Parts: sequence; C-alpha cells; structure tokens
Amino acid sequence: MIEVQVEIYFSFKGKIPGGEGVINLKLSEDALVLDALERLIDLYPELDGDIFESSGRLRRFIQVRLNQKGVEHLSGLETEISEGDELLILTKLGGG
Repeated sequence: MIEVQVEIYFSFKGKIPGGEGVINLKLSEDALVLDALERLIDLYPELDGDIFESSGRLRRFIQVRLNQKGVEHLSGLETEISEGDELLILTKLGGG
C-alpha cells in the first residue's frame, strides 16, 4: 500500500467533512490517478458529479495536477502515482 495526499480547492472542499480539503488516501502500489479519484469518490460520493460527467469522463473544467504538473501533460488519468505524491484537484480558471 502507498499513501498519497489529495488536496481539493474551491467549492469542492466544502463537501469534505471539516472543510479542510486535504485527504490522505491509501491505495495499492500500482495505483493510477484514476484510482485515486475513484477512491476519493467512494469516500465522498457527493464529489462525483463535480469531478466526472455522467459518461465517466473528467469534467472539462476540472484540472488534476500530480506533484504540481497537470496530468494532461503526463499520461492523463492513467498516470502512475507513488508513495508520497500530491494530487491537486482544481477548477480551471477562464476569462475573457
């Protein structure tokens, strides 16, 4: 088993008991980013509609970062995670 830290920002963190927005997850050693997100939703089902579309795809305004690097620049949700990694879940900011 490995342990990773997940930080949730903005309005999502209000859905985590205590409102801290920081969760330590225990996962299998061969875990992927997707596994961490699914485990997070197992623990806090109210986050499901905020993170994933009904089709199971990541919502387009959600940004997932692994150790400060966007997973879209790695292997996406199939990116492997390791002991002590930090996963951030943010909403993309836009403007015009």
